[in-house]
Amino acid sequence: MKQRALNWVAVDRATLAAHLQSARIDRSQALGETSLYHCHGASGESIAIALPDGSGLIVGITAAASPFFERRRRHPPADLPPR
Repeated sequence: MKQRALNWVAVDRATLAAHLQSARIDRSQALGETSLYHCHGASGESIAIALPDGSGLIVGITAAASPFFERRRRHPPADLPPR
């Protein structure tokens, strides 16, 4: 299983609204006065949380980096001249 880090940022109402308008909202749910939105956008998958005081949080999943493969140098056979 790949581990991916979460990053989050506290935002004001206007920034949260702009994020929701630019993303595709897959699911939403209200819990009391708090609203949760599962979004997909240009920056990837995120959860937007609208808090009762008008502020919000945007929680994103950092994409896992591809493993770095080092290309190994092949040594020419001893009987061949170097290139």
